[in-house]
Amino acid sequence: MLKKPLATAAGAALAASLCSPAWATTTMGAGFTPNLHLENPSAPIVLGVQDVEPGLRVDACNRVFVSAIRGVPAGTDLFQVQVRNGVAAYAYRGQPDGLPFGTGVAPGGGDTDEAIGSFGPCKPAPPKYNTQVGPLLVTSLNLATIYTSQTADEGRTYNPGTNAAGAIPVIDRQWNAAQGALERYDVTHDIATGNIVFTKSMDGGLTWLNGTFTDSMIALTTTQDNELGEIGVDKVHHILYQVFVSVANRSENISSTLTGMPGLHTMWMAKSTDDGLTWQDNIVYNGPLSATYNHIFPMMTVDDVGNVYAGWSDNQNVFVAFSPSGPNAGVKWSSPIQVTGTMGDPYKTHIFPWLAAAGNGGLDVVYYETTGPNPSVATDTWVVGFAQNKNVLLSPFAFTRQVASDHIIHTGTVCEGGIGCTGSGNRDLADDFQVQIDPAGFGNIAYTDDHDKKLAPQTYFTRQTTGGLFGGVPIGPAAIVTNHGCIADSYDAGLRNAMRLKAPEFGTPGWLTVVLNRKVALAGPVTSFMGTGPTSGLFSGKSRAGAVFSGTVTNGAFTVHVGTQTIQVAPDKNSTVDGDASCLMKG
Repeated sequence: MLKKPLATAAGAALAASLCSPAWATTTMGAGFTPNLHLENPSAPIVLGVQDVEPGLRVDACNRVFVSAIRGVPAGTDLFQVQVRNGVAAYAYRGQPDGLPFGTGVAPGGGDTDEAIGSFGPCKPAPPKYNTQVGPLLVTSLNLATIYTSQTADEGRTYNPGTNAAGAIPVIDRQWNAAQGALERYDVTHDIATGNIVFTKSMDGGLTWLNGTFTDSMIALTTTQDNELGEIGVDKVHHILYQVFVSVANRSENISSTLTGMPGLHTMWMAKSTDDGLTWQDNIVYNGPLSATYNHIFPMMTVDDVGNVYAGWSDNQNVFVAFSPSGPNAGVKWSSPIQVTGTMGDPYKTHIFPWLAAAGNGGLDVVYYETTGPNPSVATDTWVVGFAQNKNVLLSPFAFTRQVASDHIIHTGTVCEGGIGCTGSGNRDLADDFQVQIDPAGFGNIAYTDDHDKKLAPQTYFTRQTTGGLFGGVPIGPAAIVTNHGCIADSYDAGLRNAMRLKAPEFGTPGWLTVVLNRKVALAGPVTSFMGTGPTSGLFSGKSRAGAVFSGTVTNGAFTVHVGTQTIQVAPDKNSTVDGDASCLMKG
């Protein structure tokens, strides 16, 4: 029996429950920009020409970044996309994890994701931004390492970080999130134990702190029997969430390990109120023993006021559930809401869901869909499906559905077994794709496409042009809570030095990282921080190696004293959209 829906607004929810998702249009690509092929340079390339499994982020200043993998050892590509007058264009930003530019060789390329944040809301003042945007983190995986790269200037230069997996020796599939300008999070699978590992960075992804297992509370239930999904952040209340699908209890785990039954039929949400030090695991939905929800991946998102959403596919349809902001957020959940397969939906199979939320109750859902009865039909034709609900809490069934792709993106079977796909299993669409909501409330989608048989699978981009969660009014993300610190680097000036300073606030430690010649020279907690102006202040602390440091920020320029050594870094401020001088010490 399904759980009762939460009574967020009982009357409105009851009335809405009598409705079902409806089609906004049946025309492929209607209401979206012409789908844009994001093409990496085809020469000179030593290994790999594909770009699949795109990561996607849209920041507070409406900058759009798409990363995609070529595969190990060909690395990851980064693109910056801009939409003007209903048409998208892009710039290729190279390989964040690459060896010398243009070689097409890199140690990563197995999976990618991104994270970006800011010190405060973006207030564009053409031709310059308000210099409060944080650096973009791009991660790239092989089985031994999560390679991290940070850029403060839109991919014109990169600074390599340390392994986000920390001490975990063999890992698979990472997801990333951000809180503020400099705090970054990573979750990944520990292959040896089957647990889900959380790590965090206080300097935008340059250095990483060994973390915790998000499923530790129910480890005997999930060990060797789970599939992890995304990590998300309630930026208003500073709460972390991480979704995964597993079985319901220890006895099911033993049975599943020995016999393969039951499958992964229980949706779980891990919740941390202490910045990832400890986690509480709660069931979102415990489905029938015959069900499986690892059709890949389980997903979650948080909107701008702290409402939490989970999503999954049962290999036929996509479902979501919500948990309203408050003391029980992430603990008590609504009944599942069926997003697809109702009201004359011509598509019968919907897989690879991804969620994005904004405002108070606004939710976008994307998925690959086909008219075939399952993903294993050789004649299936696939498109990108898009569903939107402007207030799930008040009208949980009021989704409108569209086809975001303006062409058929794939013909044939789709294998959902990841690297386990063998023989006739077609993995051209890889394992996932993403949607993100921009400050105007429009959905931005990056997806994998193999319709052009002259090419290896490629990444495409499209953006919603009509509708939108906010009616197209650029109100900006309400969830950006002002935080404090400063960023300076001189990469573009050729000096290859940088500093990252994070204030201790919201229950998270302060942090200082100093980079000299692209290598971390000093890193450690900041114990004292005082802003004397928007771009000036004082700080002190002790490095992880035990060295006491103190320093000043004066108009965005750093001076740090460590023993008898004095280190200075001044931002080069060479670009109108450069984040290498982002600073908010006070205000």
